[in-house]
Amino acid sequence: MKSLATPILASACTLLAACNAGGGTSLSDVKDSTSYAIGMNMGTGLKRSQAEVDLATLIQGLTDIVEEREPRLSPQDADVLLRELTAKLETDAAAWPRAARTKRKATPIARRTRLAKMSRRRRAACSTKC
Repeated sequence: MKSLATPILASACTLLAACNAGGGTSLSDVKDSTSYAIGMNMGTGLKRSQAEVDLATLIQGLTDIVEEREPRLSPQDADVLLRELTAKLETDAAAWPRAARTKRKATPIARRTRLAKMSRRRRAACSTKC
């Protein structure tokens, strides 16, 4: 927990310097600024993951847990949903480079590297064809 507190406090101190720069909620003390920094961190992670979420429902889930209300999902159901989301995001991330690839001609450097790895006999046979 200590290792998490240091970056959060550093972010909070940075945010205190620019308390009212962003509009919206007033960041009048360390608690407000720290809360905002945690929200920024969570938002950055969600944006980076490209998960489709409903912000109002996400905030409701966060509020229910923090205020110790009865959650709308059981921990088991939540775990299953999060595992499915993780698997989908990993699949999408793994498929993206394949879809973006195009067939490229070998550059002279790639050709020389490939020839250098071949045996002498194969190099002689391939020197005109490859």
